[in-house]
Amino acid sequence: MTEDVQSLDEVVVVGMGTQRKASVIGSIASVRMADLKVPSRSLENALVGRMAGIIGVQRSGEPGQDASSFWIRGISTFGANQDPLVLVDGVERSMTNISPEEIESVSILKDASATAVYGVRAANGVVLVTTRKGEASEKPSIELKMEYGVSQLTRMPKLLDGANFMELYNEANGTPIYSDAVIEATRLGTDPYLYPNVDWFNEIFKKNSDNSNISLNVHGGGKVARYFVSVGIMNEHGNYRDNPTNSYKSNISLTKYNYRANVDVSLSKSTTLDLELGGWLIDSHNPGMTSSELLIRHILRILLIFLYVILMVLMRMVVNIMYGPEATPLLRRILLSV
Repeated sequence: MTEDVQSLDEVVVVGMGTQRKASVIGSIASVRMADLKVPSRSLENALVGRMAGIIGVQRSGEPGQDASSFWIRGISTFGANQDPLVLVDGVERSMTNISPEEIESVSILKDASATAVYGVRAANGVVLVTTRKGEASEKPSIELKMEYGVSQLTRMPKLLDGANFMELYNEANGTPIYSDAVIEATRLGTDPYLYPNVDWFNEIFKKNSDNSNISLNVHGGGKVARYFVSVGIMNEHGNYRDNPTNSYKSNISLTKYNYRANVDVSLSKSTTLDLELGGWLIDSHNPGMTSSELLIRHILRILLIFLYVILMVLMRMVVNIMYGPEATPLLRRILLSV
């Protein structure tokens, strides 16, 4: 076996500065963003499955709510805060909306020896994100990246139309509930208001949606000062159809603007001044709650209706047993008046 000298000489970001990979004794995983050639809005989604020790769960695909919840070597604490400590250039902050084009490398500190310098706050592991810096060069380097993609729903359920549903319902019931005239009128669509036959999945959802991403990076400098400037814009749309009768768009959309400017000035041989500015601006068009919250509220509403029906049936049975069937109309009038 031959020794991989290049891998051993690789520089790894650790708790306080950098070290050669050969001298690192803690459990640290590192990856350069140049190796992650994947279009992704969230940095967590780009890392999950590509670094050992990260366990991630993406609970939604809704634009703006599609970031993954991730843990390092599983859940280590039972309190409310189970997320790892995330440091971007040494400052604690979220990395959800940071553009991958701004990142130089990401290091994951896993065990106690690697996270000891951060104390108890690092009980769930530490993620160290290092942004890109300028390099001395004769001419500035300009990088332009443009991406366009199409997102598709995984599966659209295929449902029966109204006429076939009524025919099967009559067959299952044994006695005809829907007449032949109603079934034929529904099939022909002669009166869509009186005999509707609507595929609501097709009316509400569309199978494909588009997304785009544009980023521009400029970096360069000399021996005294070096700079890196990055701007980017990303557009993402959901899979809801826009109703042409409405004056507003009913589809979910997300537009994100990213910017970053890193300037390094060498004041002396031992002193360097770093100026780092970065942020993002998000313009989103979505409901007041996420799709998961809407689903939970809808399920709770159905359960309440089901409990109400059961309660009414039980009250009717109790009234019939205690006062006889003659009291049932009186009970109905009392309930309607409440």
